[in-house]
Amino acid sequence: MKQVLIVIDLQKGLKDLFQMDQVVHNVNQLIKTYQRHNLPIIFFQHVDDDLPSGSESGELIDDLICPREALYLKKTRADAFWHTPLESYLRDHQIERLQICGAQTDFCIDTTIKVAVHLDFQVQVSLNTFTTASNRGLTAKQINYHYYEIWKTSFF
Repeated sequence: MKQVLIVIDLQKGLKDLFQMDQVVHNVNQLIKTYQRHNLPIIFFQHVDDDLPSGSESGELIDDLICPREALYLKKTRADAFWHTPLESYLRDHQIERLQICGAQTDFCIDTTIKVAVHLDFQVQVSLNTFTTASNRGLTAKQINYHYYEIWKTSFF
């Protein structure tokens, strides 16, 4: 079964999210594994008023391994499939399994996972490869575990 690593929104403007250094380290380990096995890697960069295209805040985090051969795409919504060539790329390359990582757990990661499953792709997510910010009700750590529990019981 063909698979791809999808790295979502690990951008400089989001560098202060919960345990970002550890998440980038873990994502880099995934990137190295995918490179070693010649598997495709796709990077997404979110574009909006806070992360403008071409701005420093919209750039990928410096410590992130960014292979030249990877595919780099921009998106304007939480859904990485919405108005992007992602689905056609996956279908054209007969990719069935997506390993998703990045930011933010409760927005772009969650939305992309649910849309991917809806489109009949298999999804894999590893703990400590996604992150978010705390909100008024929950810490970022609680949010990450909450979503991971939902995903692993309903979407993997």
